[in-house]
This record gives sequence, C-alpha cells and structure tokens, in this order.
Amino acid sequence: MNKAFTLIELLIVVAILGVLATFVTFSFQGTQKSARDTRRKAELKQYQDALEIYASANDGFYPFRRGSAQHGHVLADTVCQDIQASVELPNCPDDPTQTEAVDRYRYQSNGSAPGGGPTATRFVIRASLERDDEWFIICSDGRSGEVDKTVLFDGSGSCPL
Repeated sequence: MNKAFTLIELLIVVAILGVLATFVTFSFQGTQKSARDTRRKAELKQYQDALEIYASANDGFYPFRRGSAQHGHVLADTVCQDIQASVELPNCPDDPTQTEAVDRYRYQSNGSAPGGGPTATRFVIRASLERDDEWFIICSDGRSGEVDKTVLFDGSGSCPL
C-alpha cells in the first residue's frame, strides 16, 4: 500500500498555513503598535516629571513655548528640541517611529517670556497614537487621556480634556 499525500492534500495544507501566517502577522503588527503607544505614554510621563521638577526650581513656573501657527491653528513645539535644555533631561526620549513631524512629542504652554523663560503656569504635552487617530495628552493640572486629532490647540496651554 502506497502511503503518500496527494497534490490536493498538500495544496490544502499550504493554504491553511498561509491563512494562519496572515493572522499571526496582523496580530503581531497590532501588538507592536500597542507597545509603541505604551512607550509614548511612558515617555510623556517622563517629560511631565521633568517639567514638574523644573517648575519646583522656578517658583512654580514652566518654560514658555507658544508654538507656531500653521493652517489656521497653532502647532506645539517639539518637546525634545525645545525644552530638553530647560528641564535638564539626560537623554531626549522621542517618538519611536518619527515618520513625520506630527508624530513627535509636542509641548505648549501659556506665558510670555521671550526665549522660553519660566513664565508659564500651565502646559499641555501630547503624542500621536498609532492604534487610534488620537492624541495622548498630559496637562499640567494632572489630567491625562486621549482626544481626537481634530481637536485644535490654540497655543495657550489650555487642557482640551
């Protein structure tokens, strides 16, 4: 008796393996996005801690950054480039993908000091999340959460949550 697989049986096995591989690949990509989003949230928390230390050393004031106007609304400054020296971070955590400028961590505050001195009483830091079309936001009043990316930031450091 000849014990071998037929061509149809082999094709069915290959097709099943292909379908399983597709599911595993998509599942893995979702896990990677969630992991990067978790990293973004943790790194924004590092920035928040550094800003609170900065405020403690500067009579309760945060560094002033208004952001720049573009397309009718105010874009926040990139946290890493603009406040790293002010808050004295040893390294500069930045978005894990950095695929485009909107994905980088952003900072806005109120205040009015030229050159970014400590005159702000509130701030908002944010990061773009991959898994949803949302911003993750941390405000100076301690609130944090996610908001839709259609929310416009006016450059005043007001918390949109």
